[in-house]
Amino acid sequence: MQQITQTTRTCGFATSLSRFFVLVVSLTWLAGCVMPVDKTLATPTSGASPLAAPPSATLFPSYTPAVDETATPEVTATAAPAAPRSKYSFKVGFDYARHQLAVDETVTYFNHSSEPIPNLVLVVEANRSSGVFQLNSVTWVDGTAVSHPTLKSASLTVALPHPLQPGNSVTLNLNYQLNLPQRTAILGWDARQTNLGDWYPFLPYYQSGTGWLVYSPTGLGEHLAYDIADYEVEIIPADPKINLVISASAQAEGDAQTGYRFQLAAARTFAWSASQSMVVLTGTAGNVNLFVTIFPEDKTAGETALKTMGQAVQTYSDLFGNYDHPSLTMVEANFFDGMEYDGLVFLDQNYFKNYTGSPEGYLVTLSAHETAHQWWYGLVGNDQAMEPWLDETLATYSELLFYQRQYPGEVDWWWNYRVNRFAPKGWVNSTIYDYDAFRPYVNAVYLRGVQFMQKLREQLGDAVFLAFLKDYATRYRHGWVSGADFFNVLGDHTQLNLDTLIGDYFKKP
Repeated sequence: MQQITQTTRTCGFATSLSRFFVLVVSLTWLAGCVMPVDKTLATPTSGASPLAAPPSATLFPSYTPAVDETATPEVTATAAPAAPRSKYSFKVGFDYARHQLAVDETVTYFNHSSEPIPNLVLVVEANRSSGVFQLNSVTWVDGTAVSHPTLKSASLTVALPHPLQPGNSVTLNLNYQLNLPQRTAILGWDARQTNLGDWYPFLPYYQSGTGWLVYSPTGLGEHLAYDIADYEVEIIPADPKINLVISASAQAEGDAQTGYRFQLAAARTFAWSASQSMVVLTGTAGNVNLFVTIFPEDKTAGETALKTMGQAVQTYSDLFGNYDHPSLTMVEANFFDGMEYDGLVFLDQNYFKNYTGSPEGYLVTLSAHETAHQWWYGLVGNDQAMEPWLDETLATYSELLFYQRQYPGEVDWWWNYRVNRFAPKGWVNSTIYDYDAFRPYVNAVYLRGVQFMQKLREQLGDAVFLAFLKDYATRYRHGWVSGADFFNVLGDHTQLNLDTLIGDYFKKP
C-alpha cells in the first residue's frame, strides 16, 4: 500500500549479519500500497515502448488510448510450482442495486508447515463492521456440519476432528451473505462504484512455531498475512440487464446472462470492483493484458496510468523476474490512497483528477509503486504487520528504479519530493504497532528504508545489487520471507562487512 500525506565486511559478513537479524526477528515476534543520491542505473532502452498495440475490449464498454506501437520485450507467465496449493472456489450471487452478495465458498487448505495444525482460523475482515457479514453455515466436504464454529470479531475458528498433519489437506464449505456498507472504502459502495477487497473469509499464513498470523488493524499499514493459493470465482448478477463494468484480479469469461467466471493461479488475494458508470482503457505489456478502469471524466489521466503501469511491468519484469499473471488491472477508487491486491490495484481518484500532464506527480509515482507490489507482496509474501519494510521499502525503492529506467531526468525530483523533504527518521524494521501517527511510520518504514537500500546499493555496486534483488525474488517466488531471509540472500552476494550500515537503519534487541 502506498500512503502519503496530502502536502503540496569481511568474509564474516554472512555469519555476523545472520546472527544480528535473527535476534531482531525474535524480538519482533515477542513485541507483537512512499516516496533521496546516486543516479547511476540503467537508462531507457532506445526505441522501447511501454505498451504494444492494445487489444479490442472483449467484455465491458471501453476505449483505448493511442500508444506507441514499437515492439517491446515479452513478459511471460511462469509455470506453477509442483507442490499442491490451497484453493478457493466461489459462487457469488451479486445484487448490485441492493448491495448484497450471497456466497458459497469452498476452500481446500494444504498444510505446508512443519507441524500438525490443531484448528483452522479464518480471517473475516467483513465482520469488523456490524451487520455486514452473515454466516449461514460451515460444513465439511461431505456436507456434515462443523461442530460449533466460533466467529468473534474478524476471526472464524473451526476445530478439526484431528490435527492436520504436514502435507495433508482439509476442505471446508462456507455459506454467507454480505450486506455491503455505504462507505468509500476498500469494502463498500457509493453512488459510483462497489469495491470488494478482503471480502471473503480466508486462511492466513501459518507459521511453524507461531501459528496462524492473525493481527488487529492499526490504520497505519496493512495487518493481513496472505498465503498463496489458486482461485476460481463465478459472479452471477441478480439483474443481468444492468450494464455493469466488473474489474477483477483476473480477466472474465462468460457474460451477465450465464455469469462471469475468473481463474487466478498462485495468488494471495482476489479482489474486484463493479460500476455502472466507469469505463475501461486497455493495453498490453508483452503478453500481459492491462486494464485501467476510470471515471469517464478522467480519460487523460487514465491513459497516463495505463502507460505507467505498462512501463512498470516491463521494468520490474526485467529487474526482478517476469510478472506472474496474464493480466493486471488498476481501478480508480473513491477512497484515500492506494491498495494492492494480486492482479488488481486501487488508486485514489484525487491522483487522477490532480494530474498535470507531467511524470512529476503522484499519479505516475504511485502507479509505479502499486505495480511494484505485484512483486513485493504478491510474488514474494511477507508479514505485513510485523515486518512491513519487506514489501513497502522494496516497493518504494522500486519507484526509483522505475524513474531511472523510464524518466532519468526526473530522478532528482523524485528524491527531493518523495524522500528528502520529509527528513525521515526511525527504524526501518518497525512494526505497524510501533507508531501512533501516520507520518513517523511512513518515514521509518518507507523512507528510511529507501535510504538504506540506496546506501546498500552504493556499497555493493549496481551489478551486485540488482543481481541480489533478482535472486531474492526468484528464490522466494510464491513463497514467504522474513528479514533474516532477505539478509541471508544478501550474504550470498557479497563478503563486505555491512554491520555498521545495518546497525544505522535497523533496531537491535
